[in-house]
Amino acid sequence: MKKIKNLPALAMVLVLMLSLIGCGGKDDEGSQKKEYTPATVENNVYTSRFAGLTAVLDENWTVLNDEEIAQIVGFSIDMTDDAALKESLSNGKTIYDMYAMATDSSTLNITIGDLGAIYGKLLDMKTLAQSSAEQLVPAFESMGFTDVTAEVSTVSFAGAEQAAIILQGNYQGVTMYERLVCMKVDDYVLNITACSYGTDRTAEILALFQPL
Repeated sequence: MKKIKNLPALAMVLVLMLSLIGCGGKDDEGSQKKEYTPATVENNVYTSRFAGLTAVLDENWTVLNDEEIAQIVGFSIDMTDDAALKESLSNGKTIYDMYAMATDSSTLNITIGDLGAIYGKLLDMKTLAQSSAEQLVPAFESMGFTDVTAEVSTVSFAGAEQAAIILQGNYQGVTMYERLVCMKVDDYVLNITACSYGTDRTAEILALFQPL
């Protein structure tokens, strides 16, 4: 399980971010836009005034700092043979609102993507999830996963129905489960991803979130 512990759940999010970067555009001159403000984590309590979300993580969770997140990104770059994914991982455009790892190797991460004024108004999350899900299977296969599946669904998250991608794959004989929620906030998208190995805990992890 040691190798599994070091496997990041970032690949799914960053492939999604790659599609966002491709479709996002410049804001209209003079347009009013909600300004992104980073979340806070105090005593393992995640609070995002920007997204209106909070989550209480128990003592089994450790919230990573910026340097530790950078190490995970570097590990991802070394693992993949996918050129587009390598570029996405290396460009530094992804905003990490929070990344946490549990003692059982489960992970929870939140990233922010700027859709731009035009796409922020027109693009719905189900369409975004569908287009992104198509990229996930080859991306995970490039990192050594087998039997990878990606399904677009709708899940209940923090009191509301949200588009989600449900992914499963096998790595070195261990089954990986991921569930990514795509939540729109003004012209931004929050990607909230829960990942677990061996046992599917993704719904349980996402249930930690509540509206403020």
